[in-house]
Amino acid sequence: MKEKSENPQLAGRNDYSNQSLGWKLLYGERGWANLRAGGVFFLLVFASALPAIWFEHVPLLGIWHNIVFPLLLMVTIFVGWVFAARWKQETGGFDFKLIIVATFLVALVLIEFFLVPPWISPDSRVMCYLLVPLAAFFAALFAGAKYIQDIYALEDFSTALLYLISSQFGFAYPYLTIVDGEPLVETGRINRLMLIGGPGFLTVPPSDAALVYIHPNSSKVYSASTIFLPQFSKIVEIVNLQDHRVEIEKVDAYTKDGIKIAVRDIVLRFRIWSDPQTEMPTGDKRHHSKPYPYSPQAVRDSVFGLSAGDKDPDKPSTTWSKDWSETIKGMVKGKITEYITSHQLDQIITPDFQKGDPRRQIHDQLFTPEMENRLKSIGAKLLWCDIGHFEEDRQALEQHLETWSAKWTGSADVLRAAGEAYRIANQELGRAEAQAEMLTSIIRAFSDIDLSPENKNQNIRNVILMRTAQVLESLIDAKETSLQDQQHPDGVSDSSNQK
Repeated sequence: MKEKSENPQLAGRNDYSNQSLGWKLLYGERGWANLRAGGVFFLLVFASALPAIWFEHVPLLGIWHNIVFPLLLMVTIFVGWVFAARWKQETGGFDFKLIIVATFLVALVLIEFFLVPPWISPDSRVMCYLLVPLAAFFAALFAGAKYIQDIYALEDFSTALLYLISSQFGFAYPYLTIVDGEPLVETGRINRLMLIGGPGFLTVPPSDAALVYIHPNSSKVYSASTIFLPQFSKIVEIVNLQDHRVEIEKVDAYTKDGIKIAVRDIVLRFRIWSDPQTEMPTGDKRHHSKPYPYSPQAVRDSVFGLSAGDKDPDKPSTTWSKDWSETIKGMVKGKITEYITSHQLDQIITPDFQKGDPRRQIHDQLFTPEMENRLKSIGAKLLWCDIGHFEEDRQALEQHLETWSAKWTGSADVLRAAGEAYRIANQELGRAEAQAEMLTSIIRAFSDIDLSPENKNQNIRNVILMRTAQVLESLIDAKETSLQDQQHPDGVSDSSNQK
């Protein structure tokens, strides 16, 4: 929304210095509206008195007695009804302006009965000249009030009538006070500033800001002031400038390896964005002259920046804080979910703190420039965040442990099988080397013996028998050693048992 309208006619609608005298008389407010009320009164007097003087030749005292006094009496009673209706519908205390109206009414009656000469008596023929202008005035007034009731869907006709009288004649304006982000309206009462809009007076404390719709191309933000809202203006939203604290009960997400994790008891603290480059010497810092710093554009963004899905058109305007908070909570949930889905379970619940603490990493992601700009787009500034604690799904965690143990069991089996295969290979290699060694020794023995024809057979038989005995002896020793190792795996000798 733009602060100033691009249309010069609309831009100067509330700037009376740029308007003509005729425009001020027709559409001006407060003083101009009071002047307009006086003009309507004198118009009714002239519209009634001139025909009476022309046709009935009524003297001036007769005009007072038959036209001015009845008209003043009706106007006073009508004004008293207006203040009484406002007191009944809108205000909680007694309206002292009713005393002023009653005093004027008594004074008017005293003037009529004690100062006007008694020989001038009421004349019904003269009073008839008052009926036509008065009927036209009330017909236009009630038709306009009926139109207002219809376009604003008001339940009570008197509310529309009060609005029309206030906007046209400049009295009985409504008053609205903001307290802790809520309009101060008593139960069972209404306020025209909330239902219809200006004209009226609005009081905004320093802890709140009111976004006011001025005309189709402009809006203004008010805080720490009492201002007069002109016609065609309406309170769009009431924004609380204090720090907001909300809790997120749980955020569910799945890790990169498919394990469900819940992050519980998340706490956030945030407020309306304030621009550091402000005209105040303290910038966006708190100061006694500006206890709740804010940016007018941030107030607009907090209202107009919410998506359609974040708002419920059937909810009253005072649910802004809830809608705004839910949008911020949604952004924070998205960041937490994004972190969990990009990490495995072990990295979250059993982290390597040399690579970073998961809570700290999530916290840092919530305060990145990218996240800051996203929050700024809806007029929010995140001040502090407590990530809470992680809670794993027990059934999924048990399945994860089984999968993890199966992985390491399989790796152990593979290593064990590789060791066994290596052992068998070494045994076969040792056996082959023993056989080769035996053949080599037999060949060497043949070279040492006498192979003459008369001793050849006997010597070969002796060598074979000797080598065979040596092999058998070696096999017997190896078997006994193996049995001893099986019976005493700890390597302790059984000689003590034999003793």
